[in-house]
Amino acid sequence: MSLTMYNLTPARELHHARNKFFHYEPCEFHDPAGIPEFIAVLKEKHWHTGFAVLVCASSLPDLCAALRAQGRPPLPRRTKPSSPPPEAA
Repeated sequence: MSLTMYNLTPARELHHARNKFFHYEPCEFHDPAGIPEFIAVLKEKHWHTGFAVLVCASSLPDLCAALRAQGRPPLPRRTKPSSPPPEAA
């Protein structure tokens, strides 16, 4: 029987990538052969920004390069309601 163990604290480079690309959740996984795969999932509050929802790469530098190529997320916009809310009947 084979048991796979993961570090509870991410590597320093992965932690840095999480801070730099705050709109994604970068993670490291391993395939059955133990080869690492790096995946970044777009966080829900940034879904409607036009960014890729899932980005995969074979190394952390490649993942960071792909995320960097997308640019920074736009700042949130504050909007006023165009009409008053409907009255309860």
